[in-house]
Amino acid sequence: MECGEKNLIDFSEMGSALYRSLFPDDEVKVSLLNIGSEELKGTETLKNTHSKLILENETIFQSVNGMKNVFIYHLDLSNPRAWFVRDVIKEDQNLYNYLNASAFNPLKTAVVDNLENSRYSVGKILNIDWDTEKIIIDYEAKEKGILVLSEIYYPERWKAYIDNEEVEVLKANGVLRAVEIEAGANKIIFKYDNSLFKILHTISNLVVLFICIYLLHPKVMGLLKNLR
Repeated sequence: MECGEKNLIDFSEMGSALYRSLFPDDEVKVSLLNIGSEELKGTETLKNTHSKLILENETIFQSVNGMKNVFIYHLDLSNPRAWFVRDVIKEDQNLYNYLNASAFNPLKTAVVDNLENSRYSVGKILNIDWDTEKIIIDYEAKEKGILVLSEIYYPERWKAYIDNEEVEVLKANGVLRAVEIEAGANKIIFKYDNSLFKILHTISNLVVLFICIYLLHPKVMGLLKNLR
C-alpha cells in the first residue's frame, strides 16, 4: 500500500509521540529508510517528505493526552542505498558478535554467506534508479568487488541480473543483499519475480468465472427454454 507525504509525516509524529511517552528522558530521532545522507535519491514522495521532516524540527502533536511537543531530527550517520565494501567475513555462528563489535563498520566490511574471508577492490556507484519492482544500479570497478544493497534479503522473489544473466544474490550482515561483481563499468538489475502472483491471479479469475457459469447456467438454460 502506497503512502503519501502526509501519511509518512503523520507516522513520524505518532511514533515520536509514542516514544517520548514511553521514554520521556530520551531524545527522539526519526528517519526515512534508505534516505539518510543521500537526499537526492528516492521517489518524489520520499524526497519531499524528507525535506519537510528536516524543516519541521519541532511541531505540535495532538494526542489523547493533549497537545505534545514532537521533535523530528535528520539522521546523518546512515548508510547509502548501495555501496561497495572492501573486506568480507564469512558468515558463521558469530554473526551478531561481528555486527555488534565496536570496530565493525558496515561501509567497509560485510559479513556474507557463501563467501570466504577475503579483501576486494572498492568500486563506485554511478547511479541508482529505484522502482517498486526493479532497482537498476550503474557502477564501475577496477577489479572484482562486493556490492551491498540496503534492501532485505529475499532470494525467492528478488533476482539479480548482469548483462541479462542471473547472478547469485548473497546475504550480507544477516538481512541485506549483496552481489559479487566483475571489473568494469556495467549495471546490475534487481528485479522482483511476480510470476507466482500472476499464476495465482489467473487461477483465481478462472475459479470466479467457473462459479459464475455454474450459478448462472440454470437460469440461462431456463430462459432459453422459455424462449422456445
